Order: sequence, then structure tokens, then C-alpha cells
Amino acid sequence: MIYGYCTGKSQNQRKQALNIQKYYQDAVIYHNFGNKDFEKFLSLIKKNDTVVIDSVLCLGDSAKICYSNYCELYNKDINIVCLKENQINSDIYRTALVQARNEVQWDERLMENSAKLYLMQIIRRQITNAFETTTERFKRSSQVRKDGIEAARKQ
Repeated sequence: MIYGYCTGKSQNQRKQALNIQKYYQDAVIYHNFGNKDFEKFLSLIKKNDTVVIDSVLCLGDSAKICYSNYCELYNKDINIVCLKENQINSDIYRTALVQARNEVQWDERLMENSAKLYLMQIIRRQITNAFETTTERFKRSSQVRKDGIEAARKQ
């Protein structure tokens, strides 16, 4: 099953849903209006489902919350697709882990767990960078809009 996961104000959620459905027409759109809604959403999805988000910001209000929610999805074997920051798509990391397993003969389970832990640290960095970049971009575009409105009023 493919789910689109939208958060934020209702106008923003409509934009997110449209963007998700542009690429995933069959996605079932889930609208989140609060932190507890993520828990409800987690109970709906099952192993091997796909969750499509418009941006990393859909996963939380901070990079730490985004990473935590990402890990909950990832560890539940959910395929995560992020349309605007595709460097955090889960298939990238699962493929890397499979390649590492194939290239290195694992003598111990410890080595495999170390590789998985290392990949999770990479994911954390990617999510933190994507969150900070997206937040900064959003702040800049909001300021440009405010400046444009103010300039229009003065004329």
C-alpha cells in the first residue's frame, strides 16, 4: 500500500497532497494535524508499505523528531520516499546495506550491526542537513513574500 503523509496547515497539506498524487496517483493521503496523529498513522501502516512525503519537514518540527520518526518507519521496514529531499529515501540505505553484505563476507553478526549503525548515522546527518536547508529556504521565501507585500503597500 502507498500512503501520502501530509502535515501542517490545511492549505499546505493540500499542496503536499497534490504534489504526492502527481507522482503516486494511487496513494492514500493521510492528513496529520498533531503529534499524536503520527502514532495513529504508524498503527495503520504495515511492513513493505510505502510512505511518500513531500518534504522532510513532514516528519517533525525539529531534525531530532524527524530522525526519530524516520527511524520508526525505517525499522518497521517501511519504504520512505521524500519528493523534495530524495537523499533520505530509504531504498538508498537498504540497497547500500545489501551491497555491503554481498561485498564483505560477514564473519559475525556484529559486523552487520555495525554497518547498519553506520548507515543510520549517515541517515541522521542527511535528515539534519535536509531539515536545516529546507527550514532556511522556507524562512527566506517567507521574508521575500513579506518584503514584496510591504513594497506593494508603499506604492
